[in-house]
Amino acid sequence: MRVLKNPKTNEADRERGYDNDFLFFQTVFEDVGGLLAEEKGIPILYRFDYCPPYTAPKDFRGIKDLQLQVQRKNVFCQDCRIFLDVTEWLGHEQEELFQVTMKYLHDKTGDWSYTFIVRSEEEEKIQRMYLAIRCYMKGTLEMDKRCRDKRHLQKYLENTWLFDEEAAAFMASFLFESRVRQVRSDTFLRAVVAEIQGKEHWRIQKKDLLESLKDPDSILGMVAGCDWVRGLEEKGGEHGGTRV
Repeated sequence: MRVLKNPKTNEADRERGYDNDFLFFQTVFEDVGGLLAEEKGIPILYRFDYCPPYTAPKDFRGIKDLQLQVQRKNVFCQDCRIFLDVTEWLGHEQEELFQVTMKYLHDKTGDWSYTFIVRSEEEEKIQRMYLAIRCYMKGTLEMDKRCRDKRHLQKYLENTWLFDEEAAAFMASFLFESRVRQVRSDTFLRAVVAEIQGKEHWRIQKKDLLESLKDPDSILGMVAGCDWVRGLEEKGGEHGGTRV
């Protein structure tokens, strides 16, 4: 399942005679490094850490550190695909350091293409940041469909992580639990699948998840906690509309 589109190959924009400079990607998955595995060329992931307005110019490392990462990769200009995690800057788009950085990135659009990544569910803030970047470059906004709702997440689990339909529905509901949202990621799913499957590869069933949940030393058991598992059993096994 391909999650991201290339910001330089939007067909509608090609028909209008120009390419996009960036893709703005919203996700609620905590890890974004896995997205790079799908990309061609040499992607660079850079976490753009927030710096308050009173930071002295000489202490602002944002642009310098990005330049160093590009140099270390030793890539040709046309191969440079940069993924910038700008989550910490939500709500700070009008600050000078953010605007200086956007101007610099604009000046490099002939050589670099960008995917701005925001890990948030705050749609109003996401829209404001996207529009702020659009003041400097052409781009499109894409929302991560994997966690738009439980149905989308269920399909992702079935197609990508080899859950059968019943197990995917149960796991999707589990991943929408408030205590699980902070660890919801491909890294977490990979660890759960590896622990359950071992060296074998089969479609995970709901009974596999339940056995794992009841083991307090398993990844699922540790994340869920004894109280959550006990509550599940006391309710007669009803979870997310799925009977255990």
